Amino acid sequence: MEGIVLEGMTVGFDIAIAAFLILVAAVTGTFLAWMATEEEAGARFAWAEWPLPETAEPAPPREEKVRLAA
Repeated sequence: MEGIVLEGMTVGFDIAIAAFLILVAAVTGTFLAWMATEEEAGARFAWAEWPLPETAEPAPPREEKVRLAA
């Protein structure tokens, strides 16, 4: 008798996880569709561009002095 109850709880939990994953996929799809329409309208997202606008030139690498251990 306990097996029937536990099996029902497991199926309900599986359905809840599947529903949550479908919800996440729908929200992600909606967000990506909104971004695509904004980019078609001419909006530019700074995080999607390379190089970043605020970095004109990369800084030259610093040379580290070699120090001998005692």
